[in-house]
Amino acid sequence: MYNGTYFRQTTQTETKPQRGGKEKSAMPEYLTLKTVAEALKVTTNTLYNWKAQGKIRFSKFGRTTRIERAELERFIKAAEKQSEA
Repeated sequence: MYNGTYFRQTTQTETKPQRGGKEKSAMPEYLTLKTVAEALKVTTNTLYNWKAQGKIRFSKFGRTTRIERAELERFIKAAEKQSEA
């Protein structure tokens, strides 16, 4: 009988110790467009517009579109720099 543990085990990011004691994620984390839109308080259409303008990059997995967490962080930092200028 399936107990639901397979999904939890495969979605957790594993970490590997790196030189200097730093840990780095073995696999990048991807977020849904809906999650990103809610976090930024915009619509998914706004995300598609930003993609068309080259402001943010998406990753496509079959029919699913996601945004890598590192890409989202880069986008937020760039937006903060632009608003300061």
